[in-house]
Amino acid sequence: MKTFTFKDFLLTNTPCFACGKEINISFWSLKEGDLYATEIKPKILSNCFHLPMSITYHSTLILNIFFKDNKIETSNMSALTKYLQEHKLFLSCDCICSSIVASGSFSFSLEKKFIKPFETDIEYTYFIKENIKIYSFYSNNETFIYFYDKDRVNPEKIKTTLIPRYKFKNRDEMLSKIKLYCLFS
Repeated sequence: MKTFTFKDFLLTNTPCFACGKEINISFWSLKEGDLYATEIKPKILSNCFHLPMSITYHSTLILNIFFKDNKIETSNMSALTKYLQEHKLFLSCDCICSSIVASGSFSFSLEKKFIKPFETDIEYTYFIKENIKIYSFYSNNETFIYFYDKDRVNPEKIKTTLIPRYKFKNRDEMLSKIKLYCLFS
């Protein structure tokens, strides 16, 4: 699988692959044992993401992640170490058209103050005008393609091996390949 730095992940996934609009960037924290992740909205500075990881009455844990080289800076390294023992962090980019791309969880090298390059975990791509939805699950190496027809309630569904968006130059190239799958399925 292809791994990304933050810079590459953002360049690959912005603007929205499906509709070309601006995307929203969110970080997510999943505490061990919890079913749902907590959203952490970053403040996007000129060279880094500024994340308020934990804010309590007595302390604040801040994490800065630099786009260019995946380096990190924190307000309290021991608090970050403890936080990361209990939580997994990942990144998502979502669009108003409902397309989403999310990374796998980050692997930190705290001694080097660095986040290792990461992989994409899921992609949901919605081509609204074409009535096509594509769900790609990298961990299972599979993609589901749904073709919606105005006259049918249930969409036609095709399951195939993984079709990663990053392999396509643009949406039209991906759509032509998807339509080929439909034709020969």
